[in-house]
Amino acid sequence: MNESAILVNGFIALYLFVAWSWGQPSDSWLGRAVAPLVNFVFWLGLGQTWGMFAPDPAMVEGHLAAVVTTADGGTIEWTWPRIADLQYREAFSMFRHQKYEASVLDDDTDYLRPALAEYLLRLHADRAPVRVDLIYYEHDVPAPGVEGPHTLERRDLVFYSYPEA
Repeated sequence: MNESAILVNGFIALYLFVAWSWGQPSDSWLGRAVAPLVNFVFWLGLGQTWGMFAPDPAMVEGHLAAVVTTADGGTIEWTWPRIADLQYREAFSMFRHQKYEASVLDDDTDYLRPALAEYLLRLHADRAPVRVDLIYYEHDVPAPGVEGPHTLERRDLVFYSYPEA
């Protein structure tokens, strides 16, 4: 077996161990065994959360958007690509982008927000942008079997502005 096959097999074995032991109580031997790997696993985007399987699953779904204000007072609306709106092949390649979106929205990783704002300023540099407001849109998640809204209700929260006032 060559060196790359050994590395791949080792990574797969490590991930299977982490996935199997992830939900164990932190004071169990499995929880203690996985604890040193937590930051690395989340950095790789492989972390598991079990909220969707909880007795009370999320009732609200949120999405990231931005409003870029130009020097002449105009605005450009930018929305994060939604996995549900993409073709299967595109959606599969965008799974890490979904994790990045969640990280931008998370207060524990708020250091990502200026980088996203600067990216949007560069993306629209031809329109002379002067400000970026990152916005959190949310809508209710319909109960299983209930036909729900196909558009986002605009319950906005501007949670970051760049440059900061």
